[in-house]
Amino acid sequence: MLANLVMLAWLPFVMALFLLTTPKRAVLWSFFLAWLFLPMAKYDFPNIPTYTKMTATSFGVLLGVLLFDPGRLMTFKPRWIDLPLVLFATVAPVMTTLTNSPPMTPRDAISEALALGTVWLMPYFIGRLYFTTLKDMQVLALCFVAGALAYVPICWFEARMSPQLHRWVYGFHAHHFVHAVRGGFFRPRGFMQTGLMTGMWMCAAALIAWCLWIARTPFRLGGYQVQPWWVVAILGVTALICNSLGALVLAFGGFCVLLATRLGGTRAFMIMLLCVAPVFIAVRSQNFWTGEGLISFVQSISADRAQSLEYRFDNDTQLADKAMRKPLFGWGGYGRNLVRDEWGNRTATDGMWIILFGKMGFVGLIPFFLALVMPALLFMKRYPPRVWFTPSIAPVTVLVTVLVLYQVDCLLNAMENPMFILFAGGLCSMLTSAAPAARRVARPVPVRDEPRGDTTNGRRPEPAAPLTAGTATGSRLTP
Repeated sequence: MLANLVMLAWLPFVMALFLLTTPKRAVLWSFFLAWLFLPMAKYDFPNIPTYTKMTATSFGVLLGVLLFDPGRLMTFKPRWIDLPLVLFATVAPVMTTLTNSPPMTPRDAISEALALGTVWLMPYFIGRLYFTTLKDMQVLALCFVAGALAYVPICWFEARMSPQLHRWVYGFHAHHFVHAVRGGFFRPRGFMQTGLMTGMWMCAAALIAWCLWIARTPFRLGGYQVQPWWVVAILGVTALICNSLGALVLAFGGFCVLLATRLGGTRAFMIMLLCVAPVFIAVRSQNFWTGEGLISFVQSISADRAQSLEYRFDNDTQLADKAMRKPLFGWGGYGRNLVRDEWGNRTATDGMWIILFGKMGFVGLIPFFLALVMPALLFMKRYPPRVWFTPSIAPVTVLVTVLVLYQVDCLLNAMENPMFILFAGGLCSMLTSAAPAARRVARPVPVRDEPRGDTTNGRRPEPAAPLTAGTATGSRLTP
């Protein structure tokens, strides 16, 4: 099977990338090619984490770093901002095991820690190593857009012919085909697990392209300068045909937040977006809010989407009631966090938040969501809104926004997307190492004394205007 061959050859391919190009480019090519085009295959081996396209990429990149760029490892400095994700991947599974033993054993703790580490911690660490400057953030943003442009023909084809490319190329469907049909239309999937995942990627790319366009960030793809407006138009239309209402709502919310921030010059809108996830978790975990109003609103748009949302909320309510019986460390693995009826049927777990809450309690839930929100908090502290849409800062602004939108998406979906964690690692490196030059106004340039003799025709010379970050004077924000 081609899928087995590709997955087996991926590690040597990553090594070849490190031989043929620079380590940073090898990292970019490895992660983006793997996420966009490798099969959604899983291989379970004893005593090691599940082998998937992203775990293969993470291990391959780390091996490439050790062999071809070992000096990079010596430059890594742990920061306080790394603590939430480290706690999530190490302390949380250990504490969950200790409080649920038996049936869980220390081996379960090690297995869970390895699984969490390969999916979340390793991409974060690689992002921390290689993406540390404002220029790197621009490269990440443009690579995101370039990857989405490569998916445009795939999305258009599958929207018309149905999601079949994964089966045609690799011999099997990545997910149940019934989920690919919504409202009489096909939901493109490409080589990702679900149409929801593809829709989120395309909507986020359209948002990134729009933000770079209005900020006049240099738009170069493949070494060529392109017109950003047609990129925005193509990605916007493709995002619509992906037929993912949730992703479209998130992208529209991000668009409104960025536009309101640009017009109002205040952090308030970004803070409100940051509050969505913690408020939702607080009211849903205690069952203070049943979601009936939201379901009624969605009902007016689409009956199918309203039914799906109601089903998720009903299941989350049952799971949250059980999770609150062990709220601190959770129920652990082996399906002990699930609720079963008298016939043995179990509740469905759709949202990432309810899965983590049930399995690891607040000790796992809080660090995970905190790791996604920390870059945004640090970004708002370091940079005032007046520079958010300057050419050098705009890529950081929109990547932070996309990361927060992914956090909101985790409330309803459980899509493991290590690419966003890679971006989070890069943002954390850049924001903890960059000099806060944009936080203050540069000192005015002193006016030289006028030479003797009246060279101003009796007029008083005007003082030099102060230079501010992001003005049209050609000043550049450097980390």
